[in-house]
Amino acid sequence: MEKNILSIDIGTSSVKISIVAIHNDRSNSFEIKSQSKCYYDTKRIRANNLPSNHSQQNVQVIFETIDDALKCMEFNVRIDSITVCGQMHSCVLWNHRLFVDPFDPNNLRFDMISDNYDWTDGRCDENFLKTLPTPISFADKVSSGFGCASLFWLKRFQPHYIDQFDRCGTIMDWFVCLLCRLDIVPISIQNAHAWAYFDPIKPGWNLDILKQAEFPIHLLPKPFESNVIVGQTQFQWHSIIEPGIPVYIAIGDLQAMMHLALKDNPNAIVLNMGTSAQICRLLVDKDGTLRIPRKSQLPVQSYDYYPFKNNEYLLVAPSLNGGNVLQSFMGFLQSTVKCLTNNELTREEIWDKIFHKSPEEFSNHDDNDDNDQSDERFISIKPTLFGERHDLSSVFSVNITGAKQPSLFNVINCLCIELIQNVFNMMPNVCETIRNNFNQKISTKIICTGSVMANNPILQRSLLIVIKRILLNENKSENKNNDEITNLLTSSLIDIEYVDKCDADVGCALFLISQSTNDTGAMIRRMDVDRNLMLFINGRPLPASSSITLSTIQIRNRMNGQQIPLRIMARRVG
Repeated sequence: MEKNILSIDIGTSSVKISIVAIHNDRSNSFEIKSQSKCYYDTKRIRANNLPSNHSQQNVQVIFETIDDALKCMEFNVRIDSITVCGQMHSCVLWNHRLFVDPFDPNNLRFDMISDNYDWTDGRCDENFLKTLPTPISFADKVSSGFGCASLFWLKRFQPHYIDQFDRCGTIMDWFVCLLCRLDIVPISIQNAHAWAYFDPIKPGWNLDILKQAEFPIHLLPKPFESNVIVGQTQFQWHSIIEPGIPVYIAIGDLQAMMHLALKDNPNAIVLNMGTSAQICRLLVDKDGTLRIPRKSQLPVQSYDYYPFKNNEYLLVAPSLNGGNVLQSFMGFLQSTVKCLTNNELTREEIWDKIFHKSPEEFSNHDDNDDNDQSDERFISIKPTLFGERHDLSSVFSVNITGAKQPSLFNVINCLCIELIQNVFNMMPNVCETIRNNFNQKISTKIICTGSVMANNPILQRSLLIVIKRILLNENKSENKNNDEITNLLTSSLIDIEYVDKCDADVGCALFLISQSTNDTGAMIRRMDVDRNLMLFINGRPLPASSSITLSTIQIRNRMNGQQIPLRIMARRVG
């Protein structure tokens, strides 16, 4: 017995869709039956007349890309449920009248939908952020690109524009509402936390604070646990989506990817590099004693705690600089080559030429860089092209010392090293763990996810250099030399695994189905419902008890017998 899940990842630059067959056994084994990936039209996804620090995406282009990706799917199975994940900080607004007319992919009213204000948006500068109230949550720092920050800015500077909308959510929430024709916008606790002004422990929005700050609280989506079914598809879309398919609440792409990455290695450190970069590790509150500190009280404010599932959290250093910096540099090389030679090279062709160079051509910035007196350290790069949330003033810079002229390969090598060094610097806790494990002869598992790391030998080599720097920084007093460190790096004490296929859409399906399966027989707390509604369990009316253990629930309207979704809070028994 297996469940076939259609899972969709609405990313920053592309849409990925998979059909994941999950076997209904204790192993939770799975098989990917079909996949497709379509990139946004780069010429249409963003408007050209925006200020350089504004980052918003055309929702019509996103929708058309989802449509194209669905067309590319090959399948011969019936879809049992749909899961959605994506860019969790994003914010899109729409008018409820959008879903009044029957669904027609060719005539969707995009004039009733705002752009998608994504996580890279920088319109909320430091001065603006200082005018915002402090959230009541362990995440008590607000950054530009967070959903609530974007709404604050729109309310203050474009009030007439925002007044035409009466709904908002992440781009994934909008898509879930589209599929199910929902009037109330459901948002997962994961994504609500990523918007700021949300307490995931309580859980709930900081409504009193937001009201006092004249925030448009009527727009806020309704938060739910990150494992509930919020509705059913209401229409036929191509041959793959039929009416009546259950749709789960949308979750964050980071949590989805981490669920897959940590599936067999819960104690591993995960380094992910996609458009951005993150270092993550899992924290489990086994006995209820974990107390998460406020971000403002952390000694280093470059990392965050993210809600994951049940009593688990993710400790995350989220850098805004990853594959996007390398892409920008490749774009610079493209334009330089065209300007000087009138020849056009694709970014793939440039990388191919770089990868085929011999390792010796990178030797001017190699493993000997721990020697502070080395005359080979003639180039340094600060790779924060897109700044960082904890340091809005951070910029990209290149510093060349001495008369020695660096080659293109020195620059690329240094850039890759410093990109990885930057994200490790944001998580001192991880660096300390690596050093402590190393000194105690305990193996450290590092899982590198994403095709950027898996397919780039320069980045892989750069990771080894950064780990060596971490170890040498601790062990200089012990006179450990380079050769000894290098030998230990290649031993089992530092276990590095590169995972090309750790797709968020696959992780999303596994995450939501595993949570749903684990909560079978959960204790459902009876909630207030309209007096015209009656609860049924397996066709029988629900007794008026305060709580009851359920295997299945359906809710019917007494007036016409129509089935409608039941939204509930669930807690595992025992």
